[in-house]
Amino acid sequence: MGQNPSPVDVLDTISDKGVKLITVDAFDIARDAGEMKAADVVMVGPCPLSCPWVLMSMRTLSISGSRKRFCEVNLKAFSAGRKITA
Repeated sequence: MGQNPSPVDVLDTISDKGVKLITVDAFDIARDAGEMKAADVVMVGPCPLSCPWVLMSMRTLSISGSRKRFCEVNLKAFSAGRKITA
């Protein structure tokens, strides 16, 4: 992959810098929402809505794909992700 290996204790290193980490079992949540492929959408859920890219992602979610089920699953996955930090 990359030229430098990732540190073994990467989560501790990030935490030590004052960054709040949230663990998310995105695959299980996405599976419950109806599609394991929606795991990335679940991970956007805990992000603050004040971030412009999160709002952009929500707009994309609402119009992505031509299948209604795909949109519904993504919105359900996003909502489940939001509940993690609620």
